[in-house]
Order: sequence, then C-alpha cells, then structure tokens
Amino acid sequence: MSDGTPRLLKAYRPDGTVRCVWRDELAAGLRRRGFVPRRAGRVEVVPDGPHRGRFYVDLSPLAERAGDRRLCVCLTRTFAGYTAAVAAEVRFVERFWVVGYRPDDPAAYAGLWPDRDDAEQV
Repeated sequence: MSDGTPRLLKAYRPDGTVRCVWRDELAAGLRRRGFVPRRAGRVEVVPDGPHRGRFYVDLSPLAERAGDRRLCVCLTRTFAGYTAAVAAEVRFVERFWVVGYRPDDPAAYAGLWPDRDDAEQV
C-alpha cells in the first residue's frame, strides 16, 4: 500500500554502486546526496519512412556506459508521443539495468509493453 510518497526502484550492486531511474519528484533529495543524473538513452523522432513523426528509443548510451553490449538496443516499437517513448525507456532500464534481467532472455519481456495501443511494432 502506498502512502503517496514517491518511490525509487534501486539496486545496490556488489561493487558498492547504486542503480536507479531518476525521478523528477525526487531530484532535490538525490542532488543533496551527491547524485548526478545521466540519460540512459535517447528518445528521437523517426525522420522518414512509414513511422515518420513517431518516436523511438535508442539505449546505446547506457550500453556504452555500462560496458554491456547486450544493452545496445533500439526498442523495436515506435511511439505516438514523446511521453510514451520515455515511459517505455524507463520500463526497459528498470527491468534490464536496475533489476538486471538478461536482455537476451525472451521471457524477460513479458508485460513490458502495457500501452500497446500507443506502440507500433517496427
């Protein structure tokens, strides 16, 4: 049961690092503790073709920073709006980087796309 307080999914790693997804409503507290936000990926507009004007998510910056080529992906769906694309990016990052599911495990994708009406398979 939630009391309305924003929650932050965190993973404490064996090397002493902490992984989480930055939430704007928690930004002030995180900054006071010395955390600096970094974008996990890029949300871009599809410039041409049948998905022109929709948004896609490129997670290669996270893969480079994490040193894990399995995270070097573009999500295989495009999104009608920027907000929906960012929400998909957050779900992917929480599941595969924070929690640590393996990106090459097809079972890890179950339930990842609850907003199928807004997403189109590429």
